[in-house]
Amino acid sequence: MIGEFSYLRHGLQYPIKSWKNKFLKRTYKQSAMNTGLYEEVALEVAEYTNESVDDVKRKHRAGFSLENSGSEFDDQRQEGLSEEKVRAFYERCFFYIYELPLWNAESNRPRMLVDIMRPYLKRFNCKSVLDVGGGAGDLCIEFKKNNFDPVYFDISEKLTEFSKWRFQRRGFH
Repeated sequence: MIGEFSYLRHGLQYPIKSWKNKFLKRTYKQSAMNTGLYEEVALEVAEYTNESVDDVKRKHRAGFSLENSGSEFDDQRQEGLSEEKVRAFYERCFFYIYELPLWNAESNRPRMLVDIMRPYLKRFNCKSVLDVGGGAGDLCIEFKKNNFDPVYFDISEKLTEFSKWRFQRRGFH
């Protein structure tokens, strides 16, 4: 009976939560558009890669097709995903330097996530936040802007170097 009640409660709450999430996503995406966040981040990536902003945007939109990346994962169901395959992928792949920061900038995703998490972190008096799989460092940057002490970790050396560069240009450690 308790399980049935939980399922019913979830069924009743889901449309409300879903509506709230859609509203939040739309609100933050509009904020990103109003502030020119995508253009700002494209300029930052262009500065790092020594490319034009147009080339950065083109590479972002082209996706993995530029690198023919991902072949390491094609046969994962048959052979399993090994640590060697994951490391090989990240050693070769440069695409995420274009993808992650611009994908986040399109919808202001890090700001939305920090705004959602902030009340819970403050309630438990959390000062530090560990971001495992931190990618391009967007979430850590947003946490730092909000007076938290983020700790960044990612398996990709290329993304880690890019993130360090982004942190340093903002005066973050």
